[in-house]
Parts: sequence; C-alpha cells; structure tokens
Amino acid sequence: MLNQLKKGFALHFQQPAYLWVVVKNFLWVMLFYSLFRIGFYAYNTPLFPDMTWGKFFTILGGGLRFDLTALIYINLAYIIFTLLPHPWRHRKGYTQFWKWWFFLTNGLMMLLNAYDIIFYPFSLRRTTASIFKEFENETNLFGIFIEGLLDHWWLVLIVGLFF
Repeated sequence: MLNQLKKGFALHFQQPAYLWVVVKNFLWVMLFYSLFRIGFYAYNTPLFPDMTWGKFFTILGGGLRFDLTALIYINLAYIIFTLLPHPWRHRKGYTQFWKWWFFLTNGLMMLLNAYDIIFYPFSLRRTTASIFKEFENETNLFGIFIEGLLDHWWLVLIVGLFF
C-alpha cells in the first residue's frame, strides 16, 4: 500500500495536467458567472438608475472575488479528489465520476444564479439561503421554481448552451 501511495505521489508531480484541468474548468465557470452578472444587469437595468460604468466595473471586480470563493466552496470535494495523489485517480470510472460531479454541481449553481436574474425584480435582493425563510409557509416552493423556469424557458436554454 505504501508503494502505491509513493507511486501516486510520483505520478502526481510528473503530470501537472490534472491541475491544469481544474484551473481551466474554474476559468470557464468564472467566465460564465461574469456573463450571467452582465446579463443580470442588462435584464434589470431599470432597477439601477444611478449605475455608472465605474460602479459597474467595480461590481464586476468584486463579483470575480466572490465567485472564486463560492466556486472553491462548491467544488471543494472535486478539487480534493481530483488533485489528491492516489492510485485510483487514473481509473476511467473515477475520472468520469468527478467530471460529471463538476458539471452537475456547477450546472445547478449556474441555474440558480440564472434564476436570480428573474427573481430579483420581485424581491429587490439577490437570492440567498434566506429564501427558505421568506417562503417557509409556501407549500409548493418547488412548483413555483419550476413555473418560473418554464415562464423563462430562454434562460434555461442559455444555461444549457453554456454547458
């Protein structure tokens, strides 16, 4: 077992491709989040009458920092199990599982981020975990979510195109 771990560490440092894949995936997702932030503003422009280009670029820069932190939290398992040197890392089933894990978790988060674009005019704040408190007496929260997605099918199409 110790020899397998040594071999795994040796392969890890000989092949930096795993690190490059993680970095590349993160850069793509951060680009998509930035595009959704621009789309958020474009869709909700009338709600921000005092916006200037300087303020907008400041928001975009702060958004990048927020997105990076959020992506690390969302993808912590993916990062650890993809970059951790061990003998199973080179098995096709293992890499496929983490590939799909990355796409599904980030796809869901992207969909929720996109939903925020259409939800903001109703609440005048970004969606957070407080939405569950806000709708605690609502018995059909999932139905409302699905109805919002069906009414704004074009948004689901955009998220699908990104992935």
